[in-house]
Amino acid sequence: MHKNFLFILVSTLNVAPLLTSAFQYDIWFKYPHPHTQSDPVNYCSESVAASTKQCQSSLPIYVNTLDSPKTLIPYQVTQLLDFCPLQEAREYEHSQHTEWDDNIRQAPFDIKFNRNEECKVLCTKKYKLDQHADLIRIEELKLGLTRDYYHHWFTDTFPFSWCYRQSPPTSSQTNGPFAGLNSNTRGKECFIGFPIGYSTDERGLPEDERVPIGNFTKPNAMFLFNHFDFTIFYESGEGRPWSGRVGAQAGRITALRINPRSINHDYASDVAPVTNGQQAPTSNNKCSYSMPPMEIPSPAQYGLRFNLSITFTYSVKFVEDEPTGTWSQRWQRLESTLPGTSRGKWIFLFSIVMLMLTGAPAAYSVARTIFSDRVLVFVNPRDEADDAAWKVLAGDVFREPLYIGLFSVLVGSGCQFMASVLLSEFFSTFISFFSTTILVIVVLLFVVVHGFVGGYAGIRLYRTFGGEQWRLICIFVTLLNPLVIFCMLVMSRNLLLLYNGSLMALNVGLFGSVFMTLFCFTISFPSTLAGGNVAFKMSAIEFPVRPTANQRELPEALVWKQPLFTTLAVGFVPLFCFWSVESYPFYDSGGYIITVITILIVICLSISHCYFHLTQYDYRWWWRSYLCCGIAAGYYFLHCIYYICTNLFVDTFSNAMLYFAFAFFICLALFLLTGTIGFIVTFAYLWQTYSRTNASPDMNYAIFQKGGQLE
Repeated sequence: MHKNFLFILVSTLNVAPLLTSAFQYDIWFKYPHPHTQSDPVNYCSESVAASTKQCQSSLPIYVNTLDSPKTLIPYQVTQLLDFCPLQEAREYEHSQHTEWDDNIRQAPFDIKFNRNEECKVLCTKKYKLDQHADLIRIEELKLGLTRDYYHHWFTDTFPFSWCYRQSPPTSSQTNGPFAGLNSNTRGKECFIGFPIGYSTDERGLPEDERVPIGNFTKPNAMFLFNHFDFTIFYESGEGRPWSGRVGAQAGRITALRINPRSINHDYASDVAPVTNGQQAPTSNNKCSYSMPPMEIPSPAQYGLRFNLSITFTYSVKFVEDEPTGTWSQRWQRLESTLPGTSRGKWIFLFSIVMLMLTGAPAAYSVARTIFSDRVLVFVNPRDEADDAAWKVLAGDVFREPLYIGLFSVLVGSGCQFMASVLLSEFFSTFISFFSTTILVIVVLLFVVVHGFVGGYAGIRLYRTFGGEQWRLICIFVTLLNPLVIFCMLVMSRNLLLLYNGSLMALNVGLFGSVFMTLFCFTISFPSTLAGGNVAFKMSAIEFPVRPTANQRELPEALVWKQPLFTTLAVGFVPLFCFWSVESYPFYDSGGYIITVITILIVICLSISHCYFHLTQYDYRWWWRSYLCCGIAAGYYFLHCIYYICTNLFVDTFSNAMLYFAFAFFICLALFLLTGTIGFIVTFAYLWQTYSRTNASPDMNYAIFQKGGQLE
C-alpha cells in the first residue's frame, strides 16, 4: 500500500510547479519587458533637473506598431495613420527588450514632470480632397478605422492604459478636459492600448461598446481620435530614501492613464456648429466635451468640401498617487484593472483540480499494475483476466507497428523539438530572458544541435524493425525540424506582408525567402544525418519480450471501445488544457512555456498509457499512444477555424492565408510535441512492466476466451 501511495504522490507533485508559475504573469507584448534590470527613474521639475543629476524632467512618449484584434497585418503608425512626425528611439533600435513586430518611435510630445498642459497643439495635417495622393492617405486611415487598429504608447517602460466608461458623460464631465477622468479606477475596466478611432452603426452608436456615447451622433460615420488626455500618477519623494536631496520635489511614475477623444478643431470657439440636427453650445475651450467629433469624410462628401484639416492636441495632468501607490506595485495595480484577470486565476485553479482528478485514478491503476504481486509471478490460469492479459499479450505487445517509416519520422521530429524546449526551459530558470525574441532564438539554436537527437531517435526506432532506407528518413526528419518549419512560417508571413504593402516586412522577396528556407535545411540536415548514422550502426533494441511468429487475433470490441472512438475521446483532455491557457490574457514568456509543458506532460502521463486497451487484449498501442495526445492539436486547429469565423474580420485572401499558416504550424508543433511525449511515456511504462513480469511469449493461449473470460 505504501508503494501505491508513493507512486500517486510523485505523480501528483508534478502539478506543484503550476502553483508557483501560474501566477507569475506579466505583460510582455508591445512594450519593453516590465522586469528590465535597471534602476527606476526619478523625475523632478525642469528647474530642479537643471541643477542636479539625480532626476530628469522630460517624459518621452514612445509609440509602437499598430495592430488589430480583427486582422493579423501589423503596420507602422505613420503608414495607416498620417500622424505627426516621429523621432527615432535610438535606445530601442538594438535593444534586446523589443519583440519581433516592434517599431518603436518617439512621439513629439513635450511633457515635463509636474507641468500640467491643457489643449496643447501637437501638429496639424491638411489634405486636399481633389488630390489623388491625399485621397489615398484618407482611404488608408479609413481602412485602419474599419479594422479596429490600436495604438500602443508607453513611457518609463510602462504602458498607458485606457480606462473606459459604459455611460455617456454627465454634466460634471463637461467643465474641462479632465472632468471625465477619475483618479480612482475602481469599478472600471482598463485596456492596454487604445483604438485610433471609432465608427458608428445605423443608429449612430459606436460599434465599439467601450467608446463612450457623446453628445453628437451620426449614423454610419467614422471618427478619428485626435486629442489625448494624459493623466500621470506619481509617487512623491517626500520621506523616501531614494529622493536624496531633492526630497518632495522628486517623484516616480506609478500609473499612466490616457483618454482619447475625437474633436473637430476647425469650428471656431464662438460659432455654434450644427451636427445631425443638434446645435452645439459655444465654448471657449476647443478641447472641451462640447466640441463636435472629428469626422473622416466619406466618398460622397468629397465633392462637398475641398480641404480637410486634422489637428492633433493633448492635455496633461499630474496627480500625486495615494500613499499605497508605489513604484514597485504599479504592475500589480495595473493587472488588477484588466478585464478577466480574476477569471484567469480561477481557470488555472479549475484546471489544476481537473488535472488531479484525472491523474490520480490513472496513477493508481499504473501503480496497482506495476507493484501487484500477480504481475510479478504468473501462478495459475485462474488469475483475474485483467491481470492475465498482460502475460497473454507478451508475444505481441512489441510487434512492429504499421507504417514504421512514418512513425519513426514523427518520433524523431518530436524528440528534437521536445529536447530543444526542455533544454531552453532549463536555462531559463538561471537566465532571465528579457524578450521572447531571445527565447525563440535560443530555442532555434538548440534545434540545430538537437537535429542529432532527432536523427538518432528516429533511426534507432526504424533500425530496430529492420529498416534500411535510413537516409530517406533523415531527410523527412529534417523537413519536420522546427527550424525549417519556423523559417517557412516567417518567410511565408514576410511574403504576405509584402503583398499587403506593410512596412513591417523584410524586403527580401521570393528568391530570398526560398534561399533562407534552403539555408535552414542545409544547417539542420548534417546534424540529423550524423545522429542517424550513429543510430544505424548500433544494434537493434532488445525488447523485454520477443515478438512471436504467429500474430494474435484481435477480439471484437464494442463501439465505444474501438481505437478511433477512444483516441478521439481522450484528445479532449489536452484540448481543455489549451483552452485554459489561451483564456488568460497575459503571461510571462518563460513561465508561460514551462507551465504549458508541465501541464502537457502530466496530462499525457494520465491518458496515454495503454492499460485500458491492453486489458481488452488489444496490443496496437504504438500509434494509439502517439495519436491520443497528438489529436488535441487537430481539435485545436478546428478551434482556430471556429475562431476566425466568429471573432476575426478577414476580408482578404492574404489575411486568411497568414492566419491559417500560423495556426497550421503551431498545431503541427503541438502534435509532434504532445504525441512524442505520449509515446515515450507509454513505451517506458510498458518496458518497465514487462521487464518485471515473468511472462513468456510461448504460453498457452487456449485457456482464455475472447473478451477476457476464462474457460
